Amino acid sequence: PDFTGASPYDAPAGLHLNPASLAAPPAGRWGNAGRNSINGPAQFVLNASMGRTFRSTERISLDLRIEATNALNRVTYPSWSTVAGSAQFGLPLFANPMRSVQAVIRMRF
Repeated sequence: PDFTGASPYDAPAGLHLNPASLAAPPAGRWGNAGRNSINGPAQFVLNASMGRTFRSTERISLDLRIEATNALNRVTYPSWSTVAGSAQFGLPLFANPMRSVQAVIRMRF
């Protein structure tokens, strides 16, 4: 596509990108927008884990481990639709997975 000179980040309400910033080039010509000229959305994800070892005897111990991915359960979007002229331009394509918690108990001897 061609850049029109409008900022791609001055988006109208409900969109993440400004559709007026890109236009289809004339037939038979490549557009002037460079590769990776639109930055993706900012992301913040917190993963956490806790572990503890309980010793019962000299030879036997129990390990307890709890792991959480996306512990804050915050919605993040990895990419936007950037197809010029599309009705979905400037909207997120999909969301990253929600929180996941896993607990593991292991006996070692």
